[in-house]
Amino acid sequence: MAETRLPLVIREMDAESSRDSAVDISTDFLARSVLCVPMIARGELVGVIELVNKVGEPFTEDDQTLLSSIATYAAVAVDNARMFRKHRSL
Repeated sequence: MAETRLPLVIREMDAESSRDSAVDISTDFLARSVLCVPMIARGELVGVIELVNKVGEPFTEDDQTLLSSIATYAAVAVDNARMFRKHRSL
C-alpha cells in the first residue's frame, strides 16, 4: 500500500493468511478487516494510518473517504512538525 500510495480496504481477511501475520502472532489479536490510507504531504509519503476490525460491519467507501481526509490533516501536521524541528535546530 505504501509503495502505491493508494488506499487499501480488506473487508474480510482470509482466515489462513490472517492467522499467520506478525501482528496476530505477537499480540494474539485476530485481524478480520483492515482499512489503510497513505499520509502524503507536499508529494512525500510521511506515514500510513491503519484501522483494524470495524465493529458491526465491514469498512465502507465512506470510511475510506473519512480516513483519507483525516490522513491529509495528519500528514500536514507531521510535515509541519518536521519543518519546525529542522528550523529550530539551525
